[in-house]
Amino acid sequence: MSRRKQSKGGFIRNKPLTKDEPEYRVVSINKLTQAITLIGIFSSLTTAEHVAKSYKNKEVNIYIHGEANRVIAQV
Repeated sequence: MSRRKQSKGGFIRNKPLTKDEPEYRVVSINKLTQAITLIGIFSSLTTAEHVAKSYKNKEVNIYIHGEANRVIAQV
């Protein structure tokens, strides 16, 4: 009988699982149809707020989500 050959390595992760820089998602929800739309992903909160304010109207609710999938702001 022959022995099985053991493979070495493959258990050490060289790259981190998460990113170091923050990420903010701007999401819109239509009040009438309940359709959810991802407007964009931004690296700073101020640019996410400016984009969210530019998309705001009476038919749409705009939310800014952080990395923990929680709402940071409602525009």
